[in-house]
Amino acid sequence: MHIENIVIDSPMVNPSTIFAYDNKDWEDNEKIKTCYTSERFLPKILKEIGIVKSTSEVKRNKPKLCISLDKPDFLEIKWGKKKCWILVGINKEQEYRNKAFKLDRKDREYNPRDIRMNYINKIIGEE
Repeated sequence: MHIENIVIDSPMVNPSTIFAYDNKDWEDNEKIKTCYTSERFLPKILKEIGIVKSTSEVKRNKPKLCISLDKPDFLEIKWGKKKCWILVGINKEQEYRNKAFKLDRKDREYNPRDIRMNYINKIIGEE
């Protein structure tokens, strides 16, 4: 049995709804073939699950797969006869930092050491 499904960080949908036909299929088949990770560099993920022997093999043979999966997405990767599906979620910590930085830029008061409570309230919608 090899890993076919990869879930990165926090997906917007439940992985069982994407990878399985129903709950029984999820429990019996797909759950054991699913790997959860926070790694976002695709060659490293392919190496971790055993599809390729090294990240340099990906760089040599399929350079278009040398990408970082930074945005929510759903991909199908085929390497020879092996296939895997990747469900990319959002990185909550990075999203928080991005929102705080955008708010600071709007107010023209960017100070990375000082994210005040009013910024946090703007992010979560409490003003």
